[in-house]
Amino acid sequence: MSQYGYFLIIPALLFVLATVLLVLFLFSLISRKKINEAIVFGSVSTFCFGFAVFLIIAFVMVWAGMALTELFSRPIHFM
Repeated sequence: MSQYGYFLIIPALLFVLATVLLVLFLFSLISRKKINEAIVFGSVSTFCFGFAVFLIIAFVMVWAGMALTELFSRPIHFM
């Protein structure tokens, strides 16, 4: 899996972006004057978190499929 590790950079960057947006969301809620900005930051942050989790799950499923394909493509030798 280490040879495909660079695919995880995109979800990691999405998690960082979502965390920054979540902090901005909380600061916007504290100020109470920027409710519209808080709604935007909260919704975009939620989308980033969800998309990052989706990408990680998709990556793991593709990796598991490739591993199982390689496993079952080899001939089985019985004793």
